[in-house]
Amino acid sequence: MEAEPEFVPRIKNELTRLMTGSGIVATLLKEGSNYFVKYSSVPTSGKGAGLPELVDVLVPVPGGYATAQIDMPALPIASTLIPHVVGGSNPQAVVNVDGQEWRVLSYHPYANGGGPSWNPAKHGFHDYYNHIYTWLHRLI
Repeated sequence: MEAEPEFVPRIKNELTRLMTGSGIVATLLKEGSNYFVKYSSVPTSGKGAGLPELVDVLVPVPGGYATAQIDMPALPIASTLIPHVVGGSNPQAVVNVDGQEWRVLSYHPYANGGGPSWNPAKHGFHDYYNHIYTWLHRLI
């Protein structure tokens, strides 16, 4: 049996920290040898533009996490939000995770994307949710 990567307990702890008392739902998923965090039903500011008010967001766990920064969120491939989010004009790979196709987008909050510089002692999937939330509220 394959051993879990060292980052798995850390991410589980971060997600518990995020979800406790918040109503936020986030899940650690494994697809093949890759890990992802899925944030479920994240609110958006899309209502006024006829866009979805909620969307699931998938975030790949980078190799080398937590030294490597979290980056490149994905939206469901058919999401009408894609052309309206930062990075939507620069689509990346399509991944199949949790029985769904996702479009990875070029959004980098820790690398000149509006967030602080990545600090693995401070940042993680517990606070990446804030970047995702903000990203989905600054529609273009």
